[in-house]
Amino acid sequence: MAAQSMLTQVQRGLTDAARQLGLDDSVLGILKYPRETLQARLTIRMDDGSSKPSKSYDKAPVSAVPKHFASTAKRRHST
Repeated sequence: MAAQSMLTQVQRGLTDAARQLGLDDSVLGILKYPRETLQARLTIRMDDGSSKPSKSYDKAPVSAVPKHFASTAKRRHST
């Protein structure tokens, strides 16, 4: 699966979840389009002893979300 189509699928799922939770569009935008990403190439050791290279992606940590947005989301969903 191409990285772009994977990103699109994840963003679509995130949008669906955000709508069900009632998150503001501003919070959704922060989550869908992180300011920073980390891309790494990992070597995975398989059960049969062989090694397989793999790309890995991660977004900025949740602590990068402005405190106002994080506290707003917590208040809404703490019931």
